Amino acid sequence: MTSETARCPEHIHTLRVYYQDTDTAGVVYHANYLAFCEQARTEWLRGHGYSQQRLFREHTAFAVRDLSCRFYAPAHLDDLLEVRSHIPRHSRARIVFDQTIWRGDKKLFAATVTVFCLNMQTRAPMAFASDFLSLLDTETQPSS
Repeated sequence: MTSETARCPEHIHTLRVYYQDTDTAGVVYHANYLAFCEQARTEWLRGHGYSQQRLFREHTAFAVRDLSCRFYAPAHLDDLLEVRSHIPRHSRARIVFDQTIWRGDKKLFAATVTVFCLNMQTRAPMAFASDFLSLLDTETQPSS
């Protein structure tokens, strides 16, 4: 673990695997790991007072720019999972999330997701609002 990672608070989102998340063998369908990560990012935002409704009222959205992921082991029907997220770096218009999915002490999945801020009226990238940047500064150190 680097000192930069150690500074980053970790957000934990717990979820249960439902039948709708699995294939006929009871194994989580691969794309659903990305949906679980999306849920965790949404709950991180909500936990800091930024509901999707608030963002829509402010004509703001986050769009995925880059995504890389790795599968380690499958999740199964009825598993209790933790999605652990932290922000190793951000800029004025971009956030990098490192996210892992765990079942107990076993890592199942890891992803690095870069999102950017989008003005929904113009569909153009934009800088985060100053209050949101202040929040990000408390979560991590900005990148250059």
